[in-house]
Parts: sequence; C-alpha cells; structure tokens
Amino acid sequence: MNYYGVTVIYKSGLEKLIKILDKWIKLIDEAPDTFSLKGDIIWKEEENGEGYWQQTSSRMQREKIQSQLEHLIGLAVKASNDNQLIIHFGI
Repeated sequence: MNYYGVTVIYKSGLEKLIKILDKWIKLIDEAPDTFSLKGDIIWKEEENGEGYWQQTSSRMQREKIQSQLEHLIGLAVKASNDNQLIIHFGI
C-alpha cells in the first residue's frame, strides 16, 4: 500500500493480499511479545547546527499487530466475497 497517495486493490490483488498477510501473521508468531521493526534512515539536526543520521524503528506488540493483520484479512475476504475492492488513501 502506498504510504502517500491512493492504493486500489482489486479482486485478484485481494486474494494475493490475503495470502501475504496470512504469512506475515505466521512470521510474526515467531517474534517475541515486543519487537521492533527498522525504518528509514533520517537526518537529525541538533540545536547547535550539528546533525547525524539515525535509523528509525517502531516497537510493536506481537498480539496487537497480529490482531490488526487478522482484521485486515477479514476486510479483504469480505471484499473478495462481495466482489468489491479496497481503496487505501495513505496516511
């Protein structure tokens, strides 16, 4: 899904999305209760004008992220069964 901008997922994409999310849930099942995912590398500027590169990361709760993925699978299954699509407008 696009971070910025519109993503449209049609029926064939919904079937693939369901498979991918199911595999993510199984992969995350192997993670500890709390884990972090690495993100972009960003430039951090300090007040004195100096700066440095820093890699971002997000801390996740395994059960919470799995629940959210299961909810998205449910949405994708419903859309697929009803011959609909999913539109995501980014953040």
